[in-house]
Amino acid sequence: MSSEAKIVQELYRHLANSVENDALHHGIEFTGVTPEKHVSNGFADLVVEADGQPFCVIEAKREPEGTPSRDIDPYAKPVIEQAARYALHLGTEYFATYNGDHLVLFRTFEQGTNLLDRRTRAYEITDIGAFAPHFLEQLAALDQDVIEWDPHRDAFVTRLKTFHDVIKGEFADALLEELNNTEFESQFETWVDDQGWSDRYDEEPGSVRSTFSSQAAYLLMNKLVFYKLIENADAYVDVPDVSVDDLAVGDRRRDTFDELIEAVDFEAVYEQDPIFDALPLTDTAQRQVEDLLGNLEEYNLDKFDSDVIGKIYEEIIPAEERHELGQYYTPDEIVALVTELTVTDPDDTVLDPGAGTGGFLVGAYNRLEELKGGGDVHEEVLDQVFGVDINRFPAHLCAINLAIRDMGHETHNVNVLVEDFFRVHADQTPFEDPERATVGTNGGTASYDGTVPQNIDAVVANPPYIRHENIAEDVHARGHLDELGIDLDDRSDIYCYFFTHGYQFLSDGADGDPGRLGYLTSSRWLTVGYGEDLQDFMLENTKIKAVIDFQTQQFDVPLIGTCITVLERCDDEEERNQNLTDLVLIKERFDPDEIVNIIEEDHEPGTLHDDNEYRRATFRQGNLHNIDRWDRYMYAPAIYWELLKEPGMTTLGDLADVKFGTKTGNNTYFYFEEEDEYEELGIDDQFVTPILKHISPTDYIELHEEDPHWYVLDLREEVDEILDNADKSLMQQRTDEEIVLDEFEDRGWDDLIQYIEYGEEQDVHDGASVSNSGRVWFDAGELPRPQLILPKEYWRDARTLYNAAEMPLDQRNYEVNVHDDVDVDPYVVLGIMNSSIFPLFREIEGRVEQGQGMNRNELTVGEAKRMHVPDPRAFSEEERAEIKRVMTDWLDDERTATEEDEQEFRDELDQAVLEPMGLDDRVDEIQEAVQQLVEVRERGAGDETAVLVDTGEEEERDIELPGATRLGDGGENQTTLNSF
Repeated sequence: MSSEAKIVQELYRHLANSVENDALHHGIEFTGVTPEKHVSNGFADLVVEADGQPFCVIEAKREPEGTPSRDIDPYAKPVIEQAARYALHLGTEYFATYNGDHLVLFRTFEQGTNLLDRRTRAYEITDIGAFAPHFLEQLAALDQDVIEWDPHRDAFVTRLKTFHDVIKGEFADALLEELNNTEFESQFETWVDDQGWSDRYDEEPGSVRSTFSSQAAYLLMNKLVFYKLIENADAYVDVPDVSVDDLAVGDRRRDTFDELIEAVDFEAVYEQDPIFDALPLTDTAQRQVEDLLGNLEEYNLDKFDSDVIGKIYEEIIPAEERHELGQYYTPDEIVALVTELTVTDPDDTVLDPGAGTGGFLVGAYNRLEELKGGGDVHEEVLDQVFGVDINRFPAHLCAINLAIRDMGHETHNVNVLVEDFFRVHADQTPFEDPERATVGTNGGTASYDGTVPQNIDAVVANPPYIRHENIAEDVHARGHLDELGIDLDDRSDIYCYFFTHGYQFLSDGADGDPGRLGYLTSSRWLTVGYGEDLQDFMLENTKIKAVIDFQTQQFDVPLIGTCITVLERCDDEEERNQNLTDLVLIKERFDPDEIVNIIEEDHEPGTLHDDNEYRRATFRQGNLHNIDRWDRYMYAPAIYWELLKEPGMTTLGDLADVKFGTKTGNNTYFYFEEEDEYEELGIDDQFVTPILKHISPTDYIELHEEDPHWYVLDLREEVDEILDNADKSLMQQRTDEEIVLDEFEDRGWDDLIQYIEYGEEQDVHDGASVSNSGRVWFDAGELPRPQLILPKEYWRDARTLYNAAEMPLDQRNYEVNVHDDVDVDPYVVLGIMNSSIFPLFREIEGRVEQGQGMNRNELTVGEAKRMHVPDPRAFSEEERAEIKRVMTDWLDDERTATEEDEQEFRDELDQAVLEPMGLDDRVDEIQEAVQQLVEVRERGAGDETAVLVDTGEEEERDIELPGATRLGDGGENQTTLNSF
């Protein structure tokens, strides 16, 4: 049996079973599936019937058995035309093509629409048995308008992706064959070295070959698409014909593309590294190219007004490769929102300093074209937009993306530079050896000299997301800070420097309106320590027009939460301080224009609007200098604000002394994880003390001696005893260290002395923190044993420990000792710190740091002292006694308690803490708020994704389909903030 017959038989069997088991979907009753149905002069593979009539034709195609090539493309024109002929003959509304791995469903009748431009819906099949019944349900749902067809752009991208996947495989085979040629192998290794991938090639040669094959396929695809665009464009005449024979062999392919360059000059498209054109096309690849060229006669790419090239790039280039560059496709809705907020005049100049494939520049082009009122403005608009990208590949795609905005007019210049943005100067000084990602005609490139205008009206970007520790040494991100007279925390991620350097290009408003900056970046600058310097820069140099955050993330491979920041350059301090800043959280899907209206409406300063769709807090900008955490006004639940207004609230620092645990200055030297470690060194038990390094290995609130812990070298008692009793005259002649070591030797502590000498050999004694810890460097200092233990950071387990073991703490924990004059039992404070109200305030008033699998909540000592807590001094004796009773009961039973028992204790404790405040009926609300805040923090690590702005166009919602993956898925109140 042939391969084609096998997949037809399998599909028939599963569809027939599905009809038998559940024939009715959305009011349509499927009545049968007929295989090999005779139609005119052929046989349709399968015909699905509804109400006894033909409803959908399915044409399945595979390569013949034994042919060493890939599956037939379900978008291949001959396959589609054959299926369409059968569908037209039978009068079915729908037909589908299927190759065992992909199924594409088409609508048969669309008047005035080319065959390949008709509505489609594509699926990647992983389990045909699981998918078959859902295919019938989807077919009926489409017929009844319950679900939507793929957006036209997504259908086009999906078609190109199937082409790329096949060509990539064919190129992979051809590459292995060509690498047997010594000359080609040398060229390939040179290319690898140019990419900086030599080490990667040594370790993972298959990965590098796969990347090369993918890029080679992608570049060939772009060249074919662009060729068809030029061929069909009115502005370009005498375009040479290109046939499959011209492209089959590498040398001839290069000559063909050179002829195109000579005729139309699109170097960025056709003048790539010659090695990409060196691979021959296999027979299967030639058929694929012929099919695609035929398909492109039907498609009309220049009608897309969004970043189609960027969407293709996102779909085809593996996520891990884009992630290495910190690059992500920016959703069109986000682009529209940012450009509408920043590009306000038809004469505005626009710069994208991290242009990527050109999404923001395409958005700026569309915005400027709209402001100009349309017409013949292509070259005029292109003269107003500038892009910079450090990576050649996406920069060239950006140039293409801009050129195809209007294929009815020639494109002479596209202002896109391949360069490190931090080497581009805002003072008109050309940087060394600029490379242009130009797309032009007739050699028209001389007018652009490698500079970017200084007085830019709008700087817009989705800067790359690269953590500070991964910023390459040859990226000069901090070089411009001295020019600005500012400094940013060394831990700043790279997008922070895009803010400060992008600001340097903004118009100061001397000849018009000041320049605006609109970025989509990580929202971490709102919560982490390094963000404080960036906030100060914004406050002291710009009007902060708006910060817009979203309930969920915006990217398919996000890793981080994102926000939009809109700034306007302003050199007048009083004007900055009087500016109104909106902090906005979008909760539901919005049209970009609706969000613009929210921002541009007049709002009273010091008010917070909150409903089911969005939250907006408005501040006089000058007041933001005194607010540590701006983000809480966007995220904090309503119950938080109510609690803040409660008279019975105080701060933790008002109740207790909060300070760091022990800082040895060198834990590697002073700490031992197990007893065996110090015993093997001959160090006696008397010289070590148990220490709690972190609470995560522990399971309970009350800390016992047998709970997991580390050990610390503790010589404080011995050192004090020796030095306090030393002869005074001796102390004048010798150092404390010499006196102590001599006494250690007299006492026979040779192993201990040897370990101390080892520390000196390792230069441990030279560490500043070590030298200041005790009277001698090997004295770790005082080891306080606090009443309560507050962890510096936590993921989900927000326990505060009771230190029954009287164990000292590492600095990753904070010592909490209730003030003597507070006169409140520590068990009462412990109860408050283990109730749900404590993590509620901690989530909002602490900060978020990147975690392991999820982001963690972290407190500085200052934040811990300032954190709001209920004040037990405002409670009655009976109310405090009840908190203590519940807390001690919990501690008595916690080592045998079940999860259900623990939840009962927490509920009872929450009741005891909230009842004195008259909030005992809000327990569930507070517990739910804590859970939601933790989930938001978890989403910040990249577990969920959604776009919460909507253009109103047809857009596919995510649908879980067993056995297949969809391809191409794309109560009001107002609060016054003055009292806060």
